[in-house]
Amino acid sequence: MGNLFSLISGPSLDTFLNGKVIWITGASSGLGRALAIEAARRGARVVLSARRVDKLEDVKKQCLAVAVPPLSSPSSSTTTSKRVLVQPLDMARYDDPSFAAAVAHVSAIMGGLDILINNAGVSTRSSAADTSLSVDLSVMASNFFGPVALTKLSLPLLRQSPSHAPHLIVVNSVQGKFGLGLRTSYSASKHALTGYFDSLRAELSAEAIPVTAIFPGYIKTDLSLNALTGQGEKHGQMDETTAKGLDPSDLALKIFKAAAAGKKEAVYAPVDARVAIWMRNVMPDLVFSILGSKARKALGVGKIEGKKED
Repeated sequence: MGNLFSLISGPSLDTFLNGKVIWITGASSGLGRALAIEAARRGARVVLSARRVDKLEDVKKQCLAVAVPPLSSPSSSTTTSKRVLVQPLDMARYDDPSFAAAVAHVSAIMGGLDILINNAGVSTRSSAADTSLSVDLSVMASNFFGPVALTKLSLPLLRQSPSHAPHLIVVNSVQGKFGLGLRTSYSASKHALTGYFDSLRAELSAEAIPVTAIFPGYIKTDLSLNALTGQGEKHGQMDETTAKGLDPSDLALKIFKAAAAGKKEAVYAPVDARVAIWMRNVMPDLVFSILGSKARKALGVGKIEGKKED
């Protein structure tokens, strides 16, 4: 019975992660940091990417503190750089030569790549009318074009995965399923990720490279603090919904479990968000009405002429 369950649920987490080379973007804090620590704890060799080298070095220390020698390579002679590699990368500079150089460096130091986790991203806190086009472009660069560029460059490495078990994981958002007010650029970037990686999943099915898309609700991270205002400044406030969001460590474990089980996508959000995703397809007008009410409240707009106050 145990063997049957294993076949249905996929490999265990230790089997899925042990000895793998895993590249995580947005790894300097929050969910990326939690993913890196969980992977290192289970014997993975981790590549950490973000803009802040000092923060990445801190995460590297935390990973090394919990790291265990991979079961497939029990030798303790593996150098520190080959266990945890700090690879600075600015996702917004997707067309810079530094992207190709980063991929080449990861390949040279780590000897290949097994799992790429596109996790980096930036949010927004302003209405469409108050958001400059430069902010729209910046958010799309960080959240969409950056992950797309890195994925394209990494595909040759994944096709030659040292473990012969390549995997793509994309951290999206429930706002990649429906859009909230004051999140126009953010939601657009997440919808773009949904479409792109759905299409890529179909293409890569011919090569047996799985794509797992993750759609979380609010996560207890600094995302709202670092969110951009309409003019590109930091929002600098911790939203109540974010403060009460999912614990990054718990979510990291769920993400790896979903990937190990071969899930094509997984939604980790409160019941109301999951219901809204379902209703978006079957009762869109009702969902739009609810979202409109939330947006008017956020904008401080009163009742609409001829309609009752929500």
